[in-house]
Amino acid sequence: MKWLIVNMLLLGAAFPAAGADERPLRDCTQGNDGEFKFVREKGGVTLYERWIEIEPGLKVRELKAQFVSDAGPETLLSLLKDVNRAHRWMQSMQEFKMVETRSSSSWTSYTKYSIPWPLEDQDVVIRYQTTSSGGGYIASYQSISHASYPAKEGVTRMKGVSGSWQFQPKTNGQTQVTYLIMTKNRSSMPRWMTDPIIQDNLLDTMNAFNAQANELHAQR
Repeated sequence: MKWLIVNMLLLGAAFPAAGADERPLRDCTQGNDGEFKFVREKGGVTLYERWIEIEPGLKVRELKAQFVSDAGPETLLSLLKDVNRAHRWMQSMQEFKMVETRSSSSWTSYTKYSIPWPLEDQDVVIRYQTTSSGGGYIASYQSISHASYPAKEGVTRMKGVSGSWQFQPKTNGQTQVTYLIMTKNRSSMPRWMTDPIIQDNLLDTMNAFNAQANELHAQR
């Protein structure tokens, strides 16, 4: 059951919420419906959360992870598209493909996560859109349907996911990384059971991503 929780969403993070459909959530980089509250810190990554109302009667939890990387914004952005390194930081990732690249600032990826039997594997199609910001980048994303990757029998398709990666350069040459994610997927399990697993998984994922980014930075 732990793996069901751990792999429910993009990049191995799951967030209990209300409802589930294909309507996109609002832009996670805008607005301030509620203040973020500190949750915990691990390995240099700090985790925050807040509950926001995205439409009347529908509140979802948004999680924010922040850390500082030695890698520059260009290196961090390239790592998001790196098919060869995806398995090194995406936990339980079984398959990762670039579905299409519309331009250097817009691409779509497919990810499948391996879940132990008797539970179903899970997959998701994510579209990214990148914009320049303050010398860095914001890569906003959301789950979509795609004709080339329809839902498969025996695999649970993740829906209603959106968020962003933000890479902002610091004056000392390092980069401030902010990761935001929320979803409309509903969890049937109590938060006291799921939250520690969700938090550990997200923190471990961010630390692994940073390790890969720093390794690329050292090679350049």
